[in-house]
Amino acid sequence: MAVLRPKTAAEFLAISGVGEKKFEIYHDDFAAVLAEA
Repeated sequence: MAVLRPKTAAEFLAISGVGEKKFEIYHDDFAAVLAEA
C-alpha cells in the first residue's frame, strides 16, 4: 500500500489480498495514514 498509495475504493480493492471485508475494516485507518505521508 505504501508503494501504490491507493486513493479510491477501487484502488484499494484492486490490491491483492484486499477484499470487501478488509476494505470495510481497514480503509479509514489506511487512508488516514496515507494522507499524512
